[in-house]
Amino acid sequence: MANTTKKVTEIKAKTVAETKDTVMEIKAKPVSPTNEENEVLKQKLATMEQQMAMLMQMMSGNASNTQATTDRDIEVISLITGKLLLTTTGTDAGQKYDFNNQFDSLTIPESDLRAIIRSMPETSRGGYFYINDRQFVEDVKLNSAYRNLMGKTELLEVFNKPCNEFMKIYNTSPVGQKKVILDMAISKKLNGEFIDANILIELGKISGKDLMNIEPLQNLIG
Repeated sequence: MANTTKKVTEIKAKTVAETKDTVMEIKAKPVSPTNEENEVLKQKLATMEQQMAMLMQMMSGNASNTQATTDRDIEVISLITGKLLLTTTGTDAGQKYDFNNQFDSLTIPESDLRAIIRSMPETSRGGYFYINDRQFVEDVKLNSAYRNLMGKTELLEVFNKPCNEFMKIYNTSPVGQKKVILDMAISKKLNGEFIDANILIELGKISGKDLMNIEPLQNLIG
């Protein structure tokens, strides 16, 4: 009887162990999603795609707004004694900016000013106008041109310097600014303003013009 009881106990223990192993094996196997679960996943995926599209659109809009806000206005000053025309294409077809008199000032959008520099490089580097924004000058690689370029204040003061200092400044100026200085000297003589005779003589030698004998307009009219 004892042996029979022992055998029954062993069979029960073996059956329980086998049943546990079977349950563990079933749990370990991946369960395929039902059709309902598939639909839920599809809806979630569609929602995520919509959210991603909206996010991309918002980012694109922010980038456009950022570009628009960075197109700031920059002051540009004409340095020549006559009229100056700047265009974004170098021709009448582009956006035009007219300066009627020397030292007239206009604010030009950064994008247009960059286009002007690309289409009118000699005018931009020669000293015919002055960009009153050091950071922008650095950004467009005009540092070397501006190293010896005078702005409005310097041009107005240069004729008050001794002749030898004046000539040093003149000789290191860009080609366009040399023309500006010569035109200013002629204009001053025509308007009866005082200019050091030594400066007039030296400029006359370089330009081949007899600046000393230019008569003021009021004398010619009188």
